[in-house]
Formats: sequence, C-alpha cells, structure tokens
Amino acid sequence: MRPTPAPGHWSLVLGHWSFPPLLLLVFLSIVVRVSATPGEVRFGREHYIEYRVGELPIILTASHGGDLTPEEIPDRTWGSRVTDRHTREIAIAAFEEIVALTGRRPHLIVSHLHRRKLDPNRPIEEAAQGDPHAEQAWREFHGYIAEARARVVSEHGRGLLLDIHGHGHAIPRVELGYALGAEELNLTDEELDRTEYVTLSTLRPLAQSHPHLPLSLLVRGPNSFGDLLNRAGIPAWPSPQFPHIGDAQFFRGGYIVRFHSRLENDHPVAAIQAELPFPGMRDTEENRARFVSSFSSSVLRYLKNPVTFAFTLPELAEPLPFSAAEGDLAGCGDGCLPILSVAAAPAP
Repeated sequence: MRPTPAPGHWSLVLGHWSFPPLLLLVFLSIVVRVSATPGEVRFGREHYIEYRVGELPIILTASHGGDLTPEEIPDRTWGSRVTDRHTREIAIAAFEEIVALTGRRPHLIVSHLHRRKLDPNRPIEEAAQGDPHAEQAWREFHGYIAEARARVVSEHGRGLLLDIHGHGHAIPRVELGYALGAEELNLTDEELDRTEYVTLSTLRPLAQSHPHLPLSLLVRGPNSFGDLLNRAGIPAWPSPQFPHIGDAQFFRGGYIVRFHSRLENDHPVAAIQAELPFPGMRDTEENRARFVSSFSSSVLRYLKNPVTFAFTLPELAEPLPFSAAEGDLAGCGDGCLPILSVAAAPAP
C-alpha cells in the first residue's frame, strides 16, 4: 500500500507528479561549482550515483540500468522494480560516441543501483520508500542533473536533457516521451498546438523561446528528433513517419524529464525521454553499437538545427543508416509505413 503524505505536507503538482516545494527551492538555489571542470567524474555516496561533468549543452541520464544491490538498502516493496537492461551501457556509449564526434563532452548522470533499490524516475517517496541511503542517492542523482542543467544554461543559454530507458511493448520503435501520451498525440496538429499542450510538454522551454514554431512541428514535424532518428534508420515515434499512437502502448515520459524541464525560467532546458525496444537495439553488443552510432549523430544534428537550438557543432559525415543485426523493427501502426519512403526535409 502506498504511503500517504504526513499531516501538513504540501507539494507542487505537475500533471500526475508532485514536487515538494522545499526540494524546488533547493534545486533552484544550486549554482555551478567553480571547481568543477569538464572531464571530472564525480560520485555520490558508495559510488551509487555517477556524474561526468561535460561542456556541451547535452545532458544524458540513465536511471533504470544499474545492477548494484547493496544489503544496506532494502528492496522497494511497491512500484515497478524491473530493470531496463543495457540502458546504462547505452548512455555511457553515447557519451563516448559524442566525445569522439565533437571532441567535447556531454554531461552524463547514471544510477548504478538496481531499480529494486532505487527508482530515480519517481518522486522520492516511491523512489526510495523511506530508506535514508536510497533517499540520499535520489537527491544526489537529481542534484547532479540540477548542477549539469545550471552549467549548461550558464555556458550555452539553453540545452537538452535526454533520459534513456527501455520498453517491452509490442511495437519495437523508440518511444519519445514529451509528457504527451496517446490522448494528445492522436490529436490533429491544430489541436495539439493549443497552449494547454505546450504547457504540458517537456519541450515547453523550446516552444516558448520560439513561439512562431507550433508544438506539432517540434514534436512530430520535419527535423523533429523523431524525424532525424527515422531518417538515420531508427524507427521512432512521434515523427512524420509515425505521427499517431492509436491504441498502442506508449510511454509518455516520467518524473525526470517532467521535473527538469519545468524550471525553464532559470534553467531553460528541454527534455526528451527515449524508450528503446529490446530486440534489435539493446539485445546484443553489436546492435547496441550500431544504435549508439546513429542515435548520437542524430542528437548532434538535432542541436545543430538553425531553426531551434542552432548550436555550433562540428560538421558531421552522413551516418551509416542503423540496421539491426536481426529482427524487424518497423512494427505496425500508421499503416506500417515504410520508414524510408516518407519524404522529409533536408537534415540541418
């Protein structure tokens, strides 16, 4: 049974999530550490949480791929405890690939704890379930993101957080979570562009800084992140290729991307949750390497888009289209459109 808040407890509610106001104030008061330098690796207590300090306007996070099961932290008794296999390895590999492509580092925050010990993608009550060591690890994980976010804004003015997860749904596409589920993504573009959905979306910082760009374009239009992934051979939705969810299972994006995109006044960082299918992308070392190569190039192309982020980054060679060593990744939905048959605007 889920615990109920103590008398007198109050919180800021955003959608289905609640955020203690004291925690909000702590996060808002965090400033960049003068002593931190790009390339520095920082760990929390017992090395449960890792932060690699970067210099690019990119923050990579992985919260469900850890494997540490210390006896000092009791198992969580409610909420999901299933690990997202190999997502930690993919986040680290993406970090290394971006360094190889640019000569500069993104920020990387990883939880090495198994999900049955800690779930950083949930509010602290569900994430740690009252254990003080788990609570400390949760605060370290989100504190490192807050520090990375502050550094990104101080150095670049804005940035992007990518939270990497894994799913086991029937349609094996990358699910891009913008805090918009099937109910919103099945709307027409005109309906999706309404202010209420802009406010809800984790792309709100980007949409508000570019009010002439409709949300539907940012979420599933040409040169959206989903579009770039599909054009690199990675089936993903929402996108021009697969704009609607229908009645399929779909993860809309959780606590990490919702919370860390909500502080846009002081920390204008947009956020996307990337849910990766297991077959063809996470299952083998070969498939993971293929995926990471195309995914990382797509991230950089997304940030080079002159209409939105317009970051100056090194020129990139055309990536080899992603292709899994085995398995059909196209799935069904939207009439099972062939990915490469959909006309798209030139890459930025």
